[in-house]
Amino acid sequence: MKRISKLMIAVILLTTISSKLKAQVNKQDSLALVDLYDSTGGANWKNNTNWLTFKPVSTWNGITLDSSGRVSNIALFSNNLTGSLPNSIGNFTHLTAISLHINSIGNTIPSSIGNLTKLTNFDIGSNNFTGNIPATICNLTSLQELDLSGNQLTGSIPDSIGNLTNLLSLWLEYNSLSGSIPVSIGNLSKLGNLVLQNNQLSGAIPASMGNLTKLADLFLFNNNFTFDGMELIATKFPFAVYAPQAPIPITKAMIPEGGPVGLSVEVGGNPVNNTFNWYNDSGLIASINEYSIYDASVSGNYYVHVTDSLVPGLTLFSYTVKVDVVVPVKSISLQSKTTNGQVLLQWQTINELKTSSFIIQHSTDGVNFTDINTKEALGNGNNSYSLIDKLPTGNINYYRIQAIDKEGSLSYSNVALLTPYNSRLTTFTVVPNPVRDVLTLKGSHIALVQVIDNLGKVIITTTLQDATNPTLSVEGMAVGNYLLRLKTTTGQQQVVKFVKE
Repeated sequence: MKRISKLMIAVILLTTISSKLKAQVNKQDSLALVDLYDSTGGANWKNNTNWLTFKPVSTWNGITLDSSGRVSNIALFSNNLTGSLPNSIGNFTHLTAISLHINSIGNTIPSSIGNLTKLTNFDIGSNNFTGNIPATICNLTSLQELDLSGNQLTGSIPDSIGNLTNLLSLWLEYNSLSGSIPVSIGNLSKLGNLVLQNNQLSGAIPASMGNLTKLADLFLFNNNFTFDGMELIATKFPFAVYAPQAPIPITKAMIPEGGPVGLSVEVGGNPVNNTFNWYNDSGLIASINEYSIYDASVSGNYYVHVTDSLVPGLTLFSYTVKVDVVVPVKSISLQSKTTNGQVLLQWQTINELKTSSFIIQHSTDGVNFTDINTKEALGNGNNSYSLIDKLPTGNINYYRIQAIDKEGSLSYSNVALLTPYNSRLTTFTVVPNPVRDVLTLKGSHIALVQVIDNLGKVIITTTLQDATNPTLSVEGMAVGNYLLRLKTTTGQQQVVKFVKE
């Protein structure tokens, strides 16, 4: 009965107030006003003056009519509106502005909002709206101001946001929007204010944002962005506020199986501009340029701080991850030598812990190892072992020992390099050695250079064109012992040891 009485009032209004207005109120507008009042708790509004009375609609608080008697403006900001917006909001087809800022309206934004093609200002910020931004909102091509901030909106920014080519300001901050910024946003050539902070946006910032030449304010902080596309923002829009961003995850991988735990992060941007500062429980343990991987050989808690030289003021902080490095042998020291065309392998262990066996592995390139033999382990303490490889192959032979404990955990020896007695290679040297930043490889006709760590992993590969005395930067490498393997244009190979300090 309450609903019926309000509808009757709306109908009576159409015939009663015509003498008091120069133009009669449109019927669909009258019914939609009653629906708006009913759906948003009008009886409890702070100011509902003249609403649902016989007084002219033009005197109802917050309502403005145009010359034809159609509702052109609804201004009910900070007025204790609750409930939800009715679908009939789409019936106000002459509406040019609606402001419902700072209320408690909830539920979803009706898709019928896309009918209001004359809207230039749509402000429903600081409410409790949920769900997605309806794609129909991108039908409002006359919009100049769009404020959906301070709600609980989820989902992504509509791909067709670029249809709003008259938009001057877009406020979407303080929601839970996810996904990436649509490429079409670059179509908003009149946009002066873009406010996206405090969401969950991620992915690459589109290069099309460089088209927004009228931007005066740009806020991107407190999202999940990395340096992917942020270099453009920092260069093109020095006034932009893009820090901080949410913590980045660390990926863990065994390098190789049973060896140190490889920690890595994805931060985007041009790698040459990135610096990775790795920390564990003891503090800063490594500062690495360009390369995002750190091999954790000690158990503990690890995290990283990453900067980009082209994005001042933004540091990407990672979550902290716990690393457990469990190996069956604390240390395995391997040596090799040739005897009558055969290879004698000798290794010593320190602190064997329930070690069950050793697998002897061979490689001709220092990267791809195959199992060639096994030997039973003594199991505990410090011990010495030996084994003969009767059939070494190739001009260069690499060996390593894999230790296995009774629970299946693995650890590895250093990689031992051996060139058989009948090999004749041109001698090459590395200077300086030890090296801190850049090394020079003394020799000629060099076609390929690779740097190999003590686990046999190739960490740098450089292809050359018949080079003489080439240089190689090792500045970003961790301190330690390395092998430098080279090939010449004539097919010769040689490995040189060097120390990075």
